[in-house]
Amino acid sequence: MKSIVLLLMSLNIFAVNIGEVPKELTLSDKNGGLEHDASAWSSSSIKDKVHVLFYVDPDEKDVNDEFFELLDAKEFNSTVVGRISIVNLAATWKPNYIIEMLLSARQDVLPDTIFLKDKKSVLVKE
Repeated sequence: MKSIVLLLMSLNIFAVNIGEVPKELTLSDKNGGLEHDASAWSSSSIKDKVHVLFYVDPDEKDVNDEFFELLDAKEFNSTVVGRISIVNLAATWKPNYIIEMLLSARQDVLPDTIFLKDKKSVLVKE
């Protein structure tokens, strides 16, 4: 019981409260960026709508499929609800070029989803 309380307390330390602006994060250059053109991405671009953010380990990529399907079934208006899928390329043994090929194909199927590459686990560290 004591460890559960400590875990919950430590998670709360890192929580962002309603109305609070989280630290700005950027993925660019050797750290990653947008899938479709490798340009830089900043968390400051997440505004004006609700975003569902997935942070994905390529070795566990199918874990979110059921949730993606549930979101699709709701048919949320993409001008109101956005999706961001960040792939942690540093979390796998698989070569980046293979994952990037798969990401490109996935981007074609889900054009309204923002796909990002995190090559150095930047978001994990921040």
